[in-house]
Amino acid sequence: MNNQQLLASYENKGNNDEIDLIGLLAVIWQRRWLVIGTIIAFLAVAILYLNVATYRHTAELTVMPSQASNAGGISAGGLAGLASLAGVNLSMDGSVTPFEQYLEGIKSGLVAETLSHKTDIMKVVFKEEWDEDKQRFVNKSGTISKTIRGIKQLLGIPVYPWREPDASRLQTYIEENVIITESAKSQFVTISFDHEDPQFARQFLSELHAALDEDLRQKALVRTTQYIAYLTEQLQKVTVAEHREALVQALSEQEKFRMMASSGLAYAADPFGNVTVSREPTSPRPIIVIILSILLGGIVGSLAAIAIAWLRENRQSGTPQP
Repeated sequence: MNNQQLLASYENKGNNDEIDLIGLLAVIWQRRWLVIGTIIAFLAVAILYLNVATYRHTAELTVMPSQASNAGGISAGGLAGLASLAGVNLSMDGSVTPFEQYLEGIKSGLVAETLSHKTDIMKVVFKEEWDEDKQRFVNKSGTISKTIRGIKQLLGIPVYPWREPDASRLQTYIEENVIITESAKSQFVTISFDHEDPQFARQFLSELHAALDEDLRQKALVRTTQYIAYLTEQLQKVTVAEHREALVQALSEQEKFRMMASSGLAYAADPFGNVTVSREPTSPRPIIVIILSILLGGIVGSLAAIAIAWLRENRQSGTPQP
């Protein structure tokens, strides 16, 4: 019995709309060399990819709210109400803690602006544009880049002129490569970053954290100093005892907060250990790539075998009988 007869015999036993699994397996087995060849082809492509791929390591830093961050209410929570009680207008938002500012600031322009002034970081991030001899960034667009730009212009896609790597470009890089994972059960947050150079991955994540924490610290110190000056000025004007007591309490809290922010300890986020870097590359994973290539090759080969059988069957059924 040939393959078409086997398919027909099984189709007659059941619903014609149902796929006959045994018949399909028979079709695939009949063209097993096509399936095996497809698997080998996909496997060869996977091996070639693994030989030319850039292996990347993952750096991770786990942080938690610092003591100053937990005391964020000192800086904002009760101050507005106390100042209002004293008859002055002090508009502040006490709903955002330093730790929340830290999480939002990781992918903001604030930390990107600070890191963009570090040449040792910028020349690695944008290594394709760094000229070691000239010690500066240059436009190295070659034939391929020009061809791509020409195709974009032909298709009406906007083409922007090259500009030297700056804070804006670094911010985009951070947005695309830094991952923030918040724990659902605790306040711990893991920040991860992948790079081909494990030492640079460690350095980049360490400096990103240090720069952001310090930027937030300095902003808080400036703001708190202004609050203290304002409250001190109001104390010289207010004569009502109840209002003066409220202002003195607010002033005391601001002084405590400034003292905490001025210490050498973490301001917004406290690292839970040092930055860790994976010993082995985390991407690509050779075993997974090989397994997926075999599975994908088997699926594509099987579909090709079924499609060929279907086309031949339709061609034969469409041939007029004598």
